[in-house]
Amino acid sequence: MAYFIKYQADVVWVGDGQGPMGLAAQVVNSPAGAQAITFFNSVPIQVPGANGFSSGNAATAATAIATDLTTQLQNAANLARIQAFATGGA
Repeated sequence: MAYFIKYQADVVWVGDGQGPMGLAAQVVNSPAGAQAITFFNSVPIQVPGANGFSSGNAATAATAIATDLTTQLQNAANLARIQAFATGGA
């Protein structure tokens, strides 16, 4: 057996006059609400060390998460979608 880490990251844009982010985020992707895109693991993130979960192993896994998320955020289609939020794109 081994440890794996799952993650979810939300990029949310709340426009001017749409109220507090907490409120607007409840009506995501609606004409009156925030725009959002959610990212999940695109690859399995295994914590090294088999059955040993240490701070060093967790740090290595966190680096893998950062690399995976950065790759997804820099993807041209995802980047264009996020940039379009400010002009009403979804």
